[in-house]
Amino acid sequence: MNQSLVPMAKDVVIIGGGPIGLMTGLMLAKLNIPSNILESTQSKKISKDKRALALSNGTRYVLEQLDVWSLLEKLLVKVDKIHTSQKGTFGRTILSKEDIRKEAIAYIISYDDLNDSLKLKIKDNKLIRMEQGAEVIKINNHKADKIIYKKSKKNVEKIFSFLILADGGKSSIEGLNIERSNDLDDYEAIATNIKAEQFLKDTAFERFTKKGTMALLPFLNDTYGLVWTGKSSEMSYLKSCSDGDFIKITQDFFGDRVGLFQGIGNRLSFKLSQSRVISIKNKNVIPVGNAAQIMSPVAGQGFNTGVQDIWSLNKIISSNLNFSYEKIAEEFLRQRVFVKKPSYQFTSTLTSIFSDDLVLINRLRGLSLSIVDNLAILKKKLVKKLSYGK
Repeated sequence: MNQSLVPMAKDVVIIGGGPIGLMTGLMLAKLNIPSNILESTQSKKISKDKRALALSNGTRYVLEQLDVWSLLEKLLVKVDKIHTSQKGTFGRTILSKEDIRKEAIAYIISYDDLNDSLKLKIKDNKLIRMEQGAEVIKINNHKADKIIYKKSKKNVEKIFSFLILADGGKSSIEGLNIERSNDLDDYEAIATNIKAEQFLKDTAFERFTKKGTMALLPFLNDTYGLVWTGKSSEMSYLKSCSDGDFIKITQDFFGDRVGLFQGIGNRLSFKLSQSRVISIKNKNVIPVGNAAQIMSPVAGQGFNTGVQDIWSLNKIISSNLNFSYEKIAEEFLRQRVFVKKPSYQFTSTLTSIFSDDLVLINRLRGLSLSIVDNLAILKKKLVKKLSYGK
């Protein structure tokens, strides 16, 4: 069917209206740069997402610069300590906010609360135009300066000066020429909320087991957000078993640090892949967040690394006096994309190391946790990595 093309003005275009896309728009507005955010989902169809999201101190800094943090403070749970242990061996590490002399190591918020707060912030910003139900279907593959997106059953043509991909790397856009690596497969994660006998509102837990890594995060309504990551073969039964069996297995592998588990919410499961962009053929196109790198959730670094992408772009634009988008894209890709980032390596290594159940390796891991707990310099370095991604 032939559909008419509606021409629109030249602009900076952001594909993706999640937290990373919205924060990118706010960052550009701070630099007095207008942007058009295209989100494929219709606003009335957006479902509530109550998954727990960990924000680092580095992310807090960026949100403060964007004047968003004050909107979030009443919605956050502060984490003062991270208790890390391994089932079946001695040794544990307790990382504390005192190790970095900050108000907290991390902050827990629901994805939905963060997204709603960011939308509220951009609502009256005249430099940001948000379009829901705008599905990008094609990009000019030669000069990379034109996109076509579908909205209200019509195709809209848009000329852009700069295209920022913040769509999570999941969309399929004709003409977009990006090569990605795939460094982790055959892994899955299960996420749910779980009620426990004891609620330690300031403590998060990381538990390494032969069935994968369990993260227990203090969350809303005195519940914990549970994320269990492991090989697909180990996750298969946990996805489909009864709530009672799931609680029983979780109790067995986690232990009684928060007493007895008493109930769980809906279980979400998703395949994991750890991938990153290694080449982009299109001109003036850059990826941020999961569009640039998809990371294992083991250390909670994925979203925070995406925020680092945004802040790096901010600094590159601010220092480019000639305001050449081509130069900005080249410099951003050099600094943030065409390198294997420390956080990416960190989560990849953790996922691989703690998935191995050999007895000797188990003992070495337990010893390592004890060593870290007793050496202040190592604890400080690990807390800095988790809190700032550095």
